[in-house]
Amino acid sequence: MVAVSVLGELGVVSGDGTTALVSATGPKRVLGQLAITAPGVAWTAALADTVWPLGPPPSYRSALRNTVTRLRRTLKDAACPEPILHLDSGYQLSNQVAIDAHQLERSVIASREMGDPEAVVACLTPALELWKGVPYRGFEGHPFESERHRLEQLRVEALETRQRALISVGRPQAGIHRLVAALADHQLHEGLVELLMVSHYHAGDQRKALELFHTTQGGLRSVLGLEPSPRLVALHQAILNHGEVVAPRERLGSDRKSTPARLLGSAVASSLTSSHGRLVSSSAERVSALMERGDSSAFLGHFNDAFDSYMAAVEEAQANEDVTIVGQLCLRLAAVTWEPDVASTVATLLDHTIAHVEDPVLGAELRICRAGGLYRSGVEGARPLDVDGLRQDLERVRRFGSAHQLGWATTRYRNALAGVISAADSLALTASIHDLSPVDPLLVGHNDRAIFADSLRADDRVAALHQRLAIEARGRDAEPAVNAFGRLTARNAWNLAIGRFAEVQRDLAESLSFRGQLGSYTLDQVIMGQSFWLTRELHDRAALESHLAAAQAFGAQDNATPLWAIAGALLATDLGELDVASEMVDEAHARFDLLALPEGTHRLPIQALTAEVLAVTARPTRQALAQALYTQLDAHSDHAVLAGWPTIFAGSKHRFLGFAACAAGDASLANEHLRRAVHDDRWMPPLKVRSLDALALVAPADEAQLLTQQAGFIRAGLFARMERLSSSRG
Repeated sequence: MVAVSVLGELGVVSGDGTTALVSATGPKRVLGQLAITAPGVAWTAALADTVWPLGPPPSYRSALRNTVTRLRRTLKDAACPEPILHLDSGYQLSNQVAIDAHQLERSVIASREMGDPEAVVACLTPALELWKGVPYRGFEGHPFESERHRLEQLRVEALETRQRALISVGRPQAGIHRLVAALADHQLHEGLVELLMVSHYHAGDQRKALELFHTTQGGLRSVLGLEPSPRLVALHQAILNHGEVVAPRERLGSDRKSTPARLLGSAVASSLTSSHGRLVSSSAERVSALMERGDSSAFLGHFNDAFDSYMAAVEEAQANEDVTIVGQLCLRLAAVTWEPDVASTVATLLDHTIAHVEDPVLGAELRICRAGGLYRSGVEGARPLDVDGLRQDLERVRRFGSAHQLGWATTRYRNALAGVISAADSLALTASIHDLSPVDPLLVGHNDRAIFADSLRADDRVAALHQRLAIEARGRDAEPAVNAFGRLTARNAWNLAIGRFAEVQRDLAESLSFRGQLGSYTLDQVIMGQSFWLTRELHDRAALESHLAAAQAFGAQDNATPLWAIAGALLATDLGELDVASEMVDEAHARFDLLALPEGTHRLPIQALTAEVLAVTARPTRQALAQALYTQLDAHSDHAVLAGWPTIFAGSKHRFLGFAACAAGDASLANEHLRRAVHDDRWMPPLKVRSLDALALVAPADEAQLLTQQAGFIRAGLFARMERLSSSRG
C-alpha cells in the first residue's frame, strides 16, 4: 500500500519504508490539500485556492488536471493503480493510500478505550515513531495551521497517555527521552513539564524534577511574564515535601468565579481592523502557553480557569492585531461558556471578531459558533436564526476546511437548529460527524449525548437505552470532566423516565463530587434540573418549596429564556398554589411572549410545560393562549418533549397537546391526545402515571376515578421499590 507522510516534510513512503519528498510547489500543495481532507473530497475550488493563493489563472482547471496527473504517477504502484479519484466536485485520495496522521489518530482513539497499561504502551509507541517533525511543514494559512495544531495536540496526548501508563507499571524512565524531545519543541508547555517532573520523581531523581520546575518558572517569567500555573506550583511543593505525586490530569482545581466584565472591558477595546499582523516570537509563545493552560483546564472541567487563560491570550493577540488568533480563541471559549455571564462576554467578543475576520472559513466557523456554540446559557435562543446563512456557512467549511473543523461546525450547526429540525434530521447530522472519525474527546462526548437525547425525541427508546449503555461503557479514568458528568446526566435522565428514583438520588449525590471541576452555576443548574423532576415525582412538599425558590432565582439570573419561570409555575401547581402559578405564566408571557420565542433549544419544552400549567390552573382568560400553544406544539415533528436538554425526558408530546386542548376548552380533543399519551408512555411508569393523571382531568367522573386509582397503584409500586433499595443501602 502506498503511503503519504505529513508528520514532518510532506512525502510519499514507498514499500521499503523510504520517503521521497514532494518538492514541486503545485503537486506538493495539491497533495497536502488531498491529505488534509481525506477521506473526504478536496473540492476543486479549495485545491485552486491552495495552489494559487493570490487567485487562480483563467485556465486553472486544465492546469490542476495536469498537476493531479503528475501526482498520480508519483503515488501509483502495483497495489494502488488509481491513487487519486476524480469526482464531479473535485478529487479524493483512494482509501488504498495510507496517511501517517490517520494512523496516529486511530492509535490515540484506541488507547482511550484500553484498560491495560501495557496495551496502551504497545499501541502508542509505534504511532509516536511516525512523528518526524512539524506536520505539514512549509504549508501556511487555512486549514493547514489549524490542522497542524490539532496534530501537535494529538502527539502531546499520545505522549502523556503513554507516559502515564509507563508510570503506572513502574517504568517511568522508559518514556522520559520522548518527553524531553517534545519539550524541546514546546519549551513552556506546562502539561509536558508537569508530566516530566512526575516522571523524574517516580524514577527516583527528585533533583531533576525540581530543576525542571525552576527552569520553567524562569522561562515563564522572563519570556512570557507569567507565573507557573497553580497545578505546577502544587506539584513542586509535593515533590519538595516527598509527598504523594500522581500523574497529571487527575487533580482538582479551584471553583473561583471569573470576572468577565473586567476582562471584557480590555478584550473588546483593542482594534480588530487587521488580520495580517503576526505575533513576535515571545508574544506567540505567550499565546501558545496560555492556550495550552486553557486547554488543560477545560479538559479537567475548570471552566473558569480556562476562560481566564483564553481571555488573557485574546488580549495578547489583540495587542498584535492578529484577528485570526482571536477567532481561533473564540472557538475555544465557546466550549467553556456555560455560565450566563461568561456567555454574554464571549457572545460580544464573537460579534466583534466576526465583523473583522477575513478568512472565509474561519468566518463561517465563527458565525455557526455564535448561533449554536454557547451551551446551557439561554443565549443560544436569544436571537433569530438565519438558517439559510448557516447552511451556506456549513457548506463553506465542508468545502474548504479540515475534517476536525467540519466536525465542530456540524455539531454547532445542529445545536443551533435544535427545536427547528426533527429528531431524525438531527440524528443524521450527528451520524455525519461520527463518520468524520473525530478525535476530540469533548466533541465525541457531546455527540454521544446528542444521540441519546435525539433517540428519545424520536420515540426510539430501545436506541436511547443502547446509546446510554454505550456512553457508560466509554467511560475512562483520564477523560474530560464534562464527559464524566454527562454520563451521570444521561443515566439520571433514563432512570427518572423508568422510575428508578433511588438510583437518581444516589447519582445526584455523586454529581456533587464535580464541584470544583465544573462551574458552580453550571453544576447547580444541571443538578437542579434533575432534582426538579425527582421532587415533582416524589411529592415532597418541603423540597417543592425549596425548588420553587431556586427556580425563581435562576429565572432572575437568566434574561434570555423563560424556562425557569415556567418550571417554577409547574412547582407552584404541585404545591396547589394555582394563583401563584398563573401569575408566573402571565409575567413570563408579558416578558418574553411565549408565542414568539425564537427557535432554539428550549422553545418546545417551554411551550409544552406552559400548556400543562394552563390546564391545571384552568383560567378561561387564557384559552386563546392555550389554543395558540396547541397550534405551535402540533407543528413540531417531535414525538417526545425534552426539558433542559439532555437532562430530562418529559414524555409523549401528546400529553402536552392534550393539556393545551384541555386549557383551550376542547375536552374531546384533549381526551383523544391523552389516550394516545397513555399508550406512548406505557413502558415508562412515571411518565404513564403523569399521562393517566392528565387523562383523568377530561374523562367522565367514573372513568376518572379508575384512572386515578391506576396511577396511584403504579406510583405506590415505584415508591416501594425506592424504599427497599434505600433500606438495603442503609
